[in-house]
Amino acid sequence: MRHVATTRALPRVVVSVLLLVSLAACGEEPQPTDGQVEGKRMGGGLAQHISTSAAWTAPYRCSRFSTNIAGPNVEGVTWNSATKGLQVQPFGPSAKFATIADARAEGSTDIGPLERLRDSLNEQHVDVLVTLGGLGTDGASIERVLAALTTGADYLVLAMPGDRESFPAHRLAVASLAKRGMRILDASRYRLTQIGGLRLVTMPGISKASHLIAGDDGCLHTDADVKDLRSSLAQSSAPTILLSYAPWRQQGESATDLGIGGVHTGEIALTPLRDSGAVSALIHGMLTSEGQVESGNIRLVQPPSSISSGSVSVDAPEPSALLLSVAGAKLSWKRLPVH
Repeated sequence: MRHVATTRALPRVVVSVLLLVSLAACGEEPQPTDGQVEGKRMGGGLAQHISTSAAWTAPYRCSRFSTNIAGPNVEGVTWNSATKGLQVQPFGPSAKFATIADARAEGSTDIGPLERLRDSLNEQHVDVLVTLGGLGTDGASIERVLAALTTGADYLVLAMPGDRESFPAHRLAVASLAKRGMRILDASRYRLTQIGGLRLVTMPGISKASHLIAGDDGCLHTDADVKDLRSSLAQSSAPTILLSYAPWRQQGESATDLGIGGVHTGEIALTPLRDSGAVSALIHGMLTSEGQVESGNIRLVQPPSSISSGSVSVDAPEPSALLLSVAGAKLSWKRLPVH
């Protein structure tokens, strides 16, 4: 049947070809066929879309779980291939860790206060220090901050980007320090850490691309990333602390997500983690409450509590880091001045 249809169409094709040849011979421009018109339109459209798509950029999806991740070669850190998590043996009978956020460093920033903080954390026998983000925008500034906290440190540093860091610059800074023998790991790659009977879980970046100070070089997490993390949390019954630059959305005057004018600015995207029943508490950066309490303790029960890490920026009214320890279902914390 196909052969018959082609044979019947052949005379019309021959006539069309002869007509085109005769018109060309007379010096007249042949009229375009339907195929030529559509082809020209399609070609122009493709060229326009290729040019437009080449200019499209988007932030890095930095919170996706790595599928090919392997254990790091860091002294004092072991690897659980079943949970794809780090295991750190605590110095004392209970897990002790610290957090910092928002150094907002530049090339001229004095890092002396951070070096003194490092010495204080060594004296406190801290097991892990987590940098929650907001360290700086360029690689040199990020590396200066992390170098001050890791050089001569007895603890492990877990470093993750927040809203300010260039994600490639942050990752390169961590890799550079690790190559020099510092005990530091990228917390956007190694998301789960077990310290004795306590589990730390990281959520790098923020959920709104328009709020990224680093723009398209920044670190973004999505609803899919939150869903994947929530699924992974169901695999353990250990008390779990979520470490995030941004807080989740809250209510009430005692909330830790209050921005300018007392508006709740926490991320709605993190609500599934808050409501999962698997998160015992949240430690976050980004927002620092006025008149912060210097110390306290909470029970690791539902609903989970939220604690602001505070800011270590020299521009902050009271620069401080947060020191936390967990014994059973009790989490105790206090603020360490950074000056």
